[in-house]
Formats: sequence, C-alpha cells, structure tokens
Amino acid sequence: MTRPIQDQFDEVNYAAADKACGVVYDNKYYLAVPTGSSTVPNKIFVFNLLTSTWTSVDSYPAMSGSLAFHVDDWVICSHGSAPTRRRLFACNDTGWYLMEENSIDDSGRKIGSTSESGTTAIAGKLVTRSYTFGDISVKSWKRGQLGANTVNADAFNIKVNTLDPDASTTVLSHTADGTEEALFRFGTGRTRGYGAEVEINVTAGRPSFRHVSLEAIGVGANARREVA
Repeated sequence: MTRPIQDQFDEVNYAAADKACGVVYDNKYYLAVPTGSSTVPNKIFVFNLLTSTWTSVDSYPAMSGSLAFHVDDWVICSHGSAPTRRRLFACNDTGWYLMEENSIDDSGRKIGSTSESGTTAIAGKLVTRSYTFGDISVKSWKRGQLGANTVNADAFNIKVNTLDPDASTTVLSHTADGTEEALFRFGTGRTRGYGAEVEINVTAGRPSFRHVSLEAIGVGANARREVA
C-alpha cells in the first residue's frame, strides 16, 4: 500500500509511532505521523479511498518560534450554518483547526497560526510520479501540458525534473488575472533523461489542477505521451 511513496514513509520517526493518529473523512484517510526528529505528528498522509491512491503528504509552517504545527487527534463534528455540515478538525494543545478550508475557522485562525487575528499562507506543491514509458533508455522530453482552474491572483510555476541525468528546469510561470479554466502548454527544451516528473509550485492563491501530461521522444521511436 505504501510502496508508491515509500521514500516519504521512510522519513517517519517510528520511535514515536505511538503518537500517530488517523481518521476517515469524505472518502479519504488522514494519517498524521511524526517524521524526522519530531516526536509529535507533524505531517499528514492523505489516502483517497475511492481511487486507492495517496493524494498528498501535507506539512505546515511553524506556529510561533520553533513550535511546529502538529496533530494530537482528529475530531469530526457539525460546523457552520445554512447548512450545517460535518467537518474535520485537527486538534492540538493550541486549539482546533478546520481542515480542507481556504477561509479562517471559527476562532479566526488558519493552520500554522496561533494568533486569532493572524493567518499564515500554506504554499502548495504537486509532484507527479516519474514517467519512464516503461523504457530504460534516455529520452528527449519534448513538451507537456497542464489543465488548471484559477481565480484572480492565483499564481504557480511548473518545473520538469529529469532523472539520469538529473536536472530541474522551470518551464512556465503564471499569475491569473481573472477566473479561468485553461490549458497551459509548455516546452522543455528537449531536456534529456531516463525519467521525468512534473513539479507544480503554488506561490499564491488556491488553483486546482485537472490533469498533466508529458511527451517524449525515445531512441528510434515516435513521440509518445504518458498522461496522469
């Protein structure tokens, strides 16, 4: 089950694994675990029960000083109005934090902030699996495309990271000037490598991404495309 992201699970501090806590909410399994030298759960692994895939590994900035945000337990309870909905909260010794929300919670806070009047932006990152086309030869990565939904001031950049030889190239940067559902095409400069992954870094706002694809030319082969 963990094989696709085993490198991420290798960072778990199993000496403090008794502090880990999980919950099922909205067809997802949220597992908070301690990683690195942390003795409290400081990263959240999210597993989609409908697609049987890990969708993200979430980490958060410090709340104040060296105190990192962590999860002691989960609570699902009714929240909001018109209508009231069952919502997921992460709990620790500084309070309850509403998960999966772009707006502040009922204490006026976002995850990562101890101040009721302050908020802390969470930078987003999406990294695809490494595409190889089932071929061990070095390929020329030609171009790709990304489908995204954005609103005004959303911003992100796209990198293509190749393996053997290792390289990272920023291929596109975008800041939205309105609400749009767009297809972003990018060239890679025919970067060479055995494998390649697409890295998307969100620098402002909360854009959503529908699909991503890469196209490569292999030795003695026509252009081939692999889509995620």
